[in-house]
Parts: sequence; structure tokens; C-alpha cells
Amino acid sequence: MTGAVALLMAAALGSGCTPGTCPCGPSAPTSAEQGPAPRTEPPGPEPGLEPQAKIAARLDRDGEAMLADKQFAGASAAFRDAVARVPEPLYFYDLARSLDGEGKYTEAYTACDAARNASAPGSPLRAQADALAAQILHEASQLE
Repeated sequence: MTGAVALLMAAALGSGCTPGTCPCGPSAPTSAEQGPAPRTEPPGPEPGLEPQAKIAARLDRDGEAMLADKQFAGASAAFRDAVARVPEPLYFYDLARSLDGEGKYTEAYTACDAARNASAPGSPLRAQADALAAQILHEASQLE
């Protein structure tokens, strides 16, 4: 510190300055003078970014189209991406269908089981998943 700076600091410290009354210049108000912090809304999604649920729904539609064209591997990839974004029972069920089409019975049964466990008892999707699980077990047993 130079002598002049040290002298000014000593003068300010020893002058009895208090916040808001310092003759040396304006000072920031204390938190008591400011009042409560202004309320702000939580930030929404950034402009241009789709919510994960919308992306997952689009991927599911894409997977359905590939499944209809018997493009099982592509459909499985789309359904896996949808499940990773939003673990909905329907997406697990659709993944089980495409994996079954690929002949990946163990993976298909696992996805089907996830769909069954995530579905409400007595729901139509649960009944469909139960039927698909039985079909997968039957197909797998035919391989032995």
C-alpha cells in the first residue's frame, strides 16, 4: 500500500463512518434497509428446448412407425431412448414388442416385466403386457 492509500483508509476507519451516513461517498444499503429480496419465478425451459416428455412421445411414435415396417432394431433404439427420458409403462411395453421382434427374448421379457410392474393392476396395458410376457416365454421355449 502506498502512504496516501493507507492514510485514506485509516481516516475512513477512524472517522466513525457508518453505512448510509459516510461523508466519503454513497455506500450500499444494509440488508435491513433493502428489505426482503425480490421474488422471482423459477426458470422455465430454455427457449428452443423441448421437454423430455415431448421428445419421448415423438420417439415412441417414430418407434411405432419402424415397428410397423418391421425395422425392429431401429424401433428398439427409439423405444430405449423414450424409456430413458420418461420411464412410462407404455414405452417399456413398446420396447418389449420390438425386442421380441428382434428375437431378444430375455431383454423383451425384462422390458415387458417393467411394463407390468409400472402399470396399474387391472389396466388394459397390464393385461396386454401379461399376454405379451406369456407369448415371449412361449417363443423362447420353442428355441430349446
